[in-house]
Amino acid sequence: MLYIQQSLNPNEEIIKVGHFHWWYTFNAMMWLVIGAAMMIGILYAAYYWEVMQFVKSNYPNVPDNLYDRAWNEAVEQKGGFMNVFLSSHIAVKLSAFAVFVVCVLIFAQKMVIKSTTEICLTTERLVLKRGVIARHIEEISVDRIEGVDVFQGILGRILGFGRINVRGMGVGEIDLPLIAQPVDFKKAIDRSRSMRRSGNNF
Repeated sequence: MLYIQQSLNPNEEIIKVGHFHWWYTFNAMMWLVIGAAMMIGILYAAYYWEVMQFVKSNYPNVPDNLYDRAWNEAVEQKGGFMNVFLSSHIAVKLSAFAVFVVCVLIFAQKMVIKSTTEICLTTERLVLKRGVIARHIEEISVDRIEGVDVFQGILGRILGFGRINVRGMGVGEIDLPLIAQPVDFKKAIDRSRSMRRSGNNF
């Protein structure tokens, strides 16, 4: 919470810090799994096609009961399983690599967003800060908060994550990303509003 700590006003205190739920990280990591699976799938499709064409051209009209044997012999004649992979067309290799790289970049983008986002409720305001070099900061004074909505699906209710929309009076709204325990964060906002209206301190 480097930005929040640096921007605190005198007598302003941090009440609640929002944290990304582990489900966000899981979703980000799934892009690595998807990328690896797609890359392997493309390479295997190329391998299957090449061996199948070899079997058709060298063992025409092979009986079904001998097809597996013909397939194995075709792989052996082409230098083995790995050699078939390595001898694939350069376009196939580049396509498989490009798909994997795109998925890695999506994963990296999501993790950068997670590591550079700060969500904080203080005694005076709600702050959502994104980015490091190019910063995007959204703030709403606690006094100007008009309503808070929590959005949780079935899985969110079970695992304890969700999104929060905070509406301000005449100052727009802030959509918080996928955070852990959104209901507790909403309660903290409601409690902060009540305390501000009553003039009490935390």
